[in-house]
Amino acid sequence: MVTLSILLALTCPSAAAEESLARARLALENLEYPDAVEAASRVLAQADATAAEQREALWIRGSSLAVVGDPEQVRETFETLLNLDRTFALPKDTSPRIAQWFEVVRVQLEKRWAVEDRIRLTELKEKLHVERVVPDRGVGGFPLRFELKVTGPVYELGRMELAYRTAARSAYVLEPLEPTTDGRFAVELNGGVTASDSDYELSYYIVGYRQKTGEPLVSVGDAAAPLMVPITAGDLEDALPLYRRPWLWGAVGLAAATIAGGVVWAWSNRPQAPAGDFGAQPLPGAP
Repeated sequence: MVTLSILLALTCPSAAAEESLARARLALENLEYPDAVEAASRVLAQADATAAEQREALWIRGSSLAVVGDPEQVRETFETLLNLDRTFALPKDTSPRIAQWFEVVRVQLEKRWAVEDRIRLTELKEKLHVERVVPDRGVGGFPLRFELKVTGPVYELGRMELAYRTAARSAYVLEPLEPTTDGRFAVELNGGVTASDSDYELSYYIVGYRQKTGEPLVSVGDAAAPLMVPITAGDLEDALPLYRRPWLWGAVGLAAATIAGGVVWAWSNRPQAPAGDFGAQPLPGAP
C-alpha cells in the first residue's frame, strides 16, 4: 500500500478535490473502506485542496484504515491530521474502535508537543534580554516611573504587568506597562500611590507574557522575591508646584484682605479741612 508521504507528493489533475471528497464520504457511509481510503488519498494529493478538505480527507482515510489497514498507517494519518489541527474533535457518531485509535495517537502527540513547546519556550526566553530603568529611591507624593527595555523577538510579547505593594497594602496591585518605542514598556505610579507619613519600601516585580499562549516570557523579580525601592516620607501636597498649593492662595487672600482693610481705614481717617463760612469769594481778576 502506498504510504501517506508519497500520496501527499502526488498530483491528480484529473479529479477535483471536491469530487474525490464526495466519493470518500459515500464510500465510508457504505462501509467500503478500501474505496474510502483511495478517494481520500486523492484529495490529499490535490495541490489546491483547502485545509478543511484536507482535515476531512485525513479523518476519512484514518477511520477507514483503522478498520482495514495496518497500525502504522493509521498512526501516520491521525498524526498528520492532529498536526494540521490540534483541536480536531471527533464526530459524534465515531465508532468506539476508531475513537480508541484516535485517542491513543492524540495522547502520544500531546506528550511530544509538550516537550517541543518547552524547548521552543526556553529558546525564546534566551533570545529576549531585559534592561530595567527604575529610580534607586522615590519620594512620597511624587510619581514613580518604571520602564523596561526589551531586545530580541519583542513581537512575541503580549501584555506586560507591574505588580507592586506599599507599606499600607499587603496584596500586590497590578498595573499594565504600555509599549512606547523601540521595545520599551513603561508605567508611572502617581503621587497618591507613593504618599506616606513615614519612610517605607515599595515592593515590586514585573512580568511579560507571551502573546500567543499567555506564558511568562520575561520577568524582573517575582512575588516570592520582589525588588525594593526605598520611599522617603512625603504627601501629595509636597509634590505640587508652589502656585498650586492651597496654603499659598490662602495667605495671598489674607494679605489682600489686610491691605484692603488698611486702605479703607486710612481713607476714612484722613485729615479734614476745618469747617467755616466765608461766603462767596470772587475769583482774582473777575469783574
